[in-house]
Amino acid sequence: MSFLLLSFITVLLPLRAFGHGGIWNYSIAGEWRPGFFPYYPAAGQSSIQRHWTDFRPIVDVSQPTIVCNDPGDFAQEYATIAVGAEVKAYYRGWPHNIGPVIVWMAFCGAEPDSCSSFNGTGRQWFKIGQAGLLSGGMRDGLWAQKHMIANQNFT
Repeated sequence: MSFLLLSFITVLLPLRAFGHGGIWNYSIAGEWRPGFFPYYPAAGQSSIQRHWTDFRPIVDVSQPTIVCNDPGDFAQEYATIAVGAEVKAYYRGWPHNIGPVIVWMAFCGAEPDSCSSFNGTGRQWFKIGQAGLLSGGMRDGLWAQKHMIANQNFT
């Protein structure tokens, strides 16, 4: 099976949510796979992750950019993930430490090259992980983002 990973991070604000994020490296059943490095040129990067050209937050969850960012570019590779395999997503240089983390995956299709034309719409996405306020209060507590930054990963 072919899968594409999408990371979605939100920061809670009154009546509004901002979401953005990207995985820079993966460990899938102990095998390292590159993510996408948004500050490097896209040319020459090959990944199981969609590329994006802008790292600003997505502020309107009703827009199609919520699927795979704007404008985004297709993933060149796919990952075969066995049932029960451990998937770790590694983040670097995260810009803030307050808020929940939600990570989604989508089935690209049965063919090995199906992820190279997958735009994320009209497909079934499924959540593989989420965490919010882990302890303490809303402003001074331990949020999943702070925990993710301290460990450089979210599993």
